[in-house]
Amino acid sequence: MRNISDQVESFTIRTGDVGELAFLNADQRGGIAPNGKPSKTIDQAGLHLVGGEPGWSAALGVAYTVTYAFRSTAPSSMPSDTAGFSRFNAAQIAQTELALAGWSDVANITFVRVGSGTSGEGAYSNSASILLANYSSGESGAAAFANYPGDPSFSSASGDVWVNSTLSYNRNPLQGGYGALVLVHELGHTIGLSHPGDYNAGEGVEITYANNAEYYEDSLQYTVMSYFDESETGANYQGAYAASPMLDDIAAAQKEYGANTATRTGDTVYGFNSTAGRSWFLASTASTKLIFAAWDAGGVDTFDFSGYAQNQLVDLRAGNFSNVGGLVGNVAIAANVTIENAIGGGGADTLIGNAAGNSLSGLAGDDRLVGGGGGDALFGGAGTNTFVYERATDSDNAHLDIIHDFKAGTDRLDLIALAPSNVSILHHNGGTFVNGGSGASVFQIASINSINGSDILGLTNGLYLVGEDTASTLIGSAKGDTIVGGAANDTIIGGDAGDALFGGAGADIFAYESATNSGNAYLDIIHDFQTGVDKLDLSAMNPTNVSVLHYQGGTFVNGGAGASVFQIASMNDINATDILGLTSGAYIVGDELANTLLGSGFSETIVGGDGNDVIIGGGAADALFGGAGADTFSFWTKTDSTPGAPDIIHDFQTGVDKIDLTALHANGANDHYSLISDANTSYLFVQLNGDTGNDMLILFATPNVHASDILW
Repeated sequence: MRNISDQVESFTIRTGDVGELAFLNADQRGGIAPNGKPSKTIDQAGLHLVGGEPGWSAALGVAYTVTYAFRSTAPSSMPSDTAGFSRFNAAQIAQTELALAGWSDVANITFVRVGSGTSGEGAYSNSASILLANYSSGESGAAAFANYPGDPSFSSASGDVWVNSTLSYNRNPLQGGYGALVLVHELGHTIGLSHPGDYNAGEGVEITYANNAEYYEDSLQYTVMSYFDESETGANYQGAYAASPMLDDIAAAQKEYGANTATRTGDTVYGFNSTAGRSWFLASTASTKLIFAAWDAGGVDTFDFSGYAQNQLVDLRAGNFSNVGGLVGNVAIAANVTIENAIGGGGADTLIGNAAGNSLSGLAGDDRLVGGGGGDALFGGAGTNTFVYERATDSDNAHLDIIHDFKAGTDRLDLIALAPSNVSILHHNGGTFVNGGSGASVFQIASINSINGSDILGLTNGLYLVGEDTASTLIGSAKGDTIVGGAANDTIIGGDAGDALFGGAGADIFAYESATNSGNAYLDIIHDFQTGVDKLDLSAMNPTNVSVLHYQGGTFVNGGAGASVFQIASMNDINATDILGLTSGAYIVGDELANTLLGSGFSETIVGGDGNDVIIGGGAADALFGGAGADTFSFWTKTDSTPGAPDIIHDFQTGVDKIDLTALHANGANDHYSLISDANTSYLFVQLNGDTGNDMLILFATPNVHASDILW
């Protein structure tokens, strides 16, 4: 145990003993650290720094009010071997006032100044319990030293602080500089905090983290009372220093005097646009090096790091560190503090929420947003953003996350950690609900905009995707999905694997982007294709060959380009006229039922089945086969079969089959047709609208076609 009258000699920072280590957050502390040293929890470290003794108070946790002043004259005997007394200058007084405010903000210790101002006799006094002054010689190896609390009488040395004025950083202590750290460190001693280890600076004394740190968190990342650089525990402040109590210091001061629950009880902003009222919380420019641990007693609070362009990690969990403005491990949140909101900057940021209802805004850059528990409002901003869910309780019916700006096809919903066995996506009023889970663990996530299956990472099975009453683009995953369109004109993209597709009402487009979207092994089935209304879009595949096989009332569409082969099934008829993206004519085959078989604008081969089929070749020169049954070959425009590109009907049955020209004939006086036959072939010439010459020519690979076979 220490004697409260012991003098504590201050420090010179020691660096580089261990090298880079990952810093430990609250839930990782305790046990053995990565470097083999023991780790202390925040509570353990706080108790360790006060050594179980009460400071100025009669007992731990008891509030105290203590006076302080800036010495006006030297004592009758200078402490230790020092000499060269001088008063604190204006810069030293101003920074000391800030350092004292930092300690009183976090704990119930009140500092009452004797004197006022920064110059003139009124600024100085010897009549206070804590007296601060400079020395210019002696105490070799120390930047400053202080005494622990004890006797509050003015003549006692207890709590007094002496600063080496020969050091420029002490004469002009600046925010973020070493001199400001010296002051907050020494004032930590005056209220009862010790070094984390049993060491003191002195001439010829070599102190290293490896040899002298008793536990892992003995670094300036965790406590201003340490001698060791923040890099020893994996942080990097790029030459800047803290000017206020850090994470474990706050815990220690609150052990000593109790927590100050009157500090920042309103809605407070930290960082850019700060309303926190302390300089160390304010980022005034993009080059500001923030170093702080936030103690906040209430309100809805915000970390605003919007002015930084670097990639940042912003973690809102109490006891955890953030990497802000290009520094590493430089911002922390004290134990038992809730910061609700975070705003990232222009880089690729990771924003992590806590159990409260957070608002996380990524702004520019490719950001990762992890809302955590509570109903969160998530804004990815520009860039390609990922919204991450690690537990079903991160968003559920009782605490629903809302993603406000999801960009389908660009952003991602990361469910990898959940490994959900079932997921459903419901599009509603322009937005989306994503539901799912595994067993009893059920989640629900809302988005103001559309989310599709292709936007989701971590699916273990196919999903159920439902459209709405407005036109939607519904995109499945790489698993076997069920996709149901709504009442409007939807575009449905099943993606890879065998999907069950339902267009619903409206004129829907079923789009395929790759041969792997549907094949013999993983076959898509379109359950409600409306021929003549819906479309099958193969444009992205640019297929060189397509066949359409009607079978038992349904259809198989096959094709590909080279070795890339696809197959798509429909419960209903699909015709070549329903297909977008053909590069050449299709091969169309009917079944045993009465089919209506339609060709495209390319040269097709169309083969009817056993039923009484209607065959419409369409434009270009087609090869037509009616098959069994009484078939009708129908021509809708004069370009369906021209003298330059005539259709050939290969198996016309005179007296059974029919040629239907009724859609062409206008009953004009000069409209007529003529039939010519030879031993093996028949020719049907058609002249329309009084034109000179023949407008149409239809060839038959059979003789003796009769006028009674023509519907005119």
